[in-house]
Amino acid sequence: MFLKKARTSKSQYTIYVEYLEKNCLLRTGKLSPNLGPEDLHSLWLQLAKELNACGDGPTREVEGWKKLFTEWKSQTRKKARENKALNALEIRLLKGNRHSGSAWDFYST
Repeated sequence: MFLKKARTSKSQYTIYVEYLEKNCLLRTGKLSPNLGPEDLHSLWLQLAKELNACGDGPTREVEGWKKLFTEWKSQTRKKARENKALNALEIRLLKGNRHSGSAWDFYST
């Protein structure tokens, strides 16, 4: 018998989007002289801890959360390119990761 993996909850996605909105280092991944790889890793550790403590979704290691959110961003961008309806959280995700001249600029206000 196979057990289904728990799905990531809406509150976990919300926590992730809020972290992106607050932390440009998570949004861009670009390091600077005063922000090194250890700062980025520290942010991911804090985020993973908060996501795992949420209580209504799965728990994952940092790498698992990175993979999940990379896939979610990719799927959301594809939906935007194809002019499919986006929910409010997906729109916030794209605004936080906006690149000039891209398909998801349509959703910015």
